[in-house]
Amino acid sequence: MKKQSTWDIIKRLFKIGMKFRSWFIVTLIISIVLSVISTYRPYLTMQIVDNDIIKLQDEGLMMKHIYILVALVFGETILNFFLVYFSNFISQNVIRDIRERLYHKLIYFRTSFFDKTAIGQLVTRAVGDVETISTVYTDGFLMVFGDILRIVFVLIMMFQVDVHLSYISLAILPLMVVITRFFQKKLRKAFGDERTWTANQNSFVQERLQGMSLIQVFNRQEAEFKKFDQINITLKAALLRTVFIFSLFFPVVELISSLFIGFILFYGGYITISAGVVIAFIQYISMLIRPLRQIADRFNNIQRGIVGAERVLGVMDEDFALPNEGT
Repeated sequence: MKKQSTWDIIKRLFKIGMKFRSWFIVTLIISIVLSVISTYRPYLTMQIVDNDIIKLQDEGLMMKHIYILVALVFGETILNFFLVYFSNFISQNVIRDIRERLYHKLIYFRTSFFDKTAIGQLVTRAVGDVETISTVYTDGFLMVFGDILRIVFVLIMMFQVDVHLSYISLAILPLMVVITRFFQKKLRKAFGDERTWTANQNSFVQERLQGMSLIQVFNRQEAEFKKFDQINITLKAALLRTVFIFSLFFPVVELISSLFIGFILFYGGYITISAGVVIAFIQYISMLIRPLRQIADRFNNIQRGIVGAERVLGVMDEDFALPNEGT
């Protein structure tokens, strides 16, 4: 199979997803509106704290702002529901399309292809690997775009609130990029090992079950069990490496977030800024960290999907089709 770059795989998957262009556009609009609403909410909170509660300028205006804030929270909740639902709707339609393309390709392959290819590996590609591709759509194009858009809006609103605190907060961006890149490289290799050993295990089990009569005739039960046990141990180790990297990544991100929030509180008390600005910036730091962390998490899941897509597209690119000699 020809080795494909990550960018080539993403372009091919995006092209397949464009069959559902209208749903992509609807989901994109929802993502933009959601980013605007969520980033305006802390700014409105700052106005309520500094102008309506502390200064007590107008009680009627304060209640109006509170009602707007509640409406924004409900609106954000509803939009989040539709964003997740439509993303998964697109994902499942694309996965169905890829399954059909792959199976239609396989049923026209020559028998020589099946003679030299383990059936268990093909089953893994047609079922397990195809399923992992869904993460490229549920956690991929649209969600990452929404997270990036939210980061941009958050930064704009932060500079509207306080310029000095905004420049300090910008220091978190390169740090998160470095951390994300580091874990991304580690996870790509871990996911590749995981999918390889999953395919090996599926192939081993299917072949042994098909040849069980021969195994029993030659009394090879214990020997074959030891082989299976070794594959199973190796697969477990590959899965645990993935879990270890995930388990390490999230505490590191949470630590960075907590340190920055603590620094904002310290700096806010040192230069004596208003309570509303401090509250808004605590929310904005969390909103800045959350999409950064989600992007990192999504890239980790996308890596798993890209590994699966590489294996599936590799089979679809094989040229073992039966010749069409019909008249």
